[in-house]
Amino acid sequence: MATLIGVLKFRGSVGNLTICKYKSKKGLVVRKKKDKMDKKYYKNSPTMAPVRRNNNEFSVAKKTAILINNAFRMNFQDFERGHLYQRLSGLFKVVMSKDLKSEHGKRTIREGLLHPEGRELLEGFDFTPKSRASDFYTGAIQMNSELPAISLKGLTSIGSGMTKASHIEFKALQLNLDLNSWKFISSMSDPILVEKKDIINEEVMLTYQNIDGPRHLSLVFLCCRSVKEEAGAYYPLNGGQNFNLQLVAFTVF
Repeated sequence: MATLIGVLKFRGSVGNLTICKYKSKKGLVVRKKKDKMDKKYYKNSPTMAPVRRNNNEFSVAKKTAILINNAFRMNFQDFERGHLYQRLSGLFKVVMSKDLKSEHGKRTIREGLLHPEGRELLEGFDFTPKSRASDFYTGAIQMNSELPAISLKGLTSIGSGMTKASHIEFKALQLNLDLNSWKFISSMSDPILVEKKDIINEEVMLTYQNIDGPRHLSLVFLCCRSVKEEAGAYYPLNGGQNFNLQLVAFTVF
């Protein structure tokens, strides 16, 4: 790249050179166009084999991240996802590296999650880094052994960190992913509103409809939202700090 400072009466392209102006640079910038990679060379060259393997796996990680991101967008229209899609892509790429059974380029998210380290990566992923679950509730969270439900037991506080909220809304979300057809099916419990307060040993049960069908990964989330009551109506509060999404359990099929 070269920078021209002086009189030049045109902008655009000359041969394989592009002339343009950047706000951060004085004068005009002359850049050489990058040559496009030959498709046959990319597909057949042994030199490009590592690139092909990386791209194959990144494509799977990216599609899985898009699937989850789209599911959240459908179920939580005002959810500030931020860079969730990019962070999930990176997560699943690392998860795939824990697949020790398959050769590089053919590793899968399924096998990666069956490895203890891959499982820990997903369990420790923070879907909503702008908020903390402890600001919404304090207590134990469990999967119900008899029903498709999440139980919040031994609650000692509700909304202790939410200064503007009058209530906390709780929901359970089940999300099933088919990683062949790249489709998802979701099931949401009815919302339960709990007044913000200090309590002792109260239980909240969130029951959702269990969903079957083709799936490779099933995820269950606890969703918490800050809500404000005004004149008998309830309004969700905006901002990433007012919404929390916590992965409670997942199953690999």
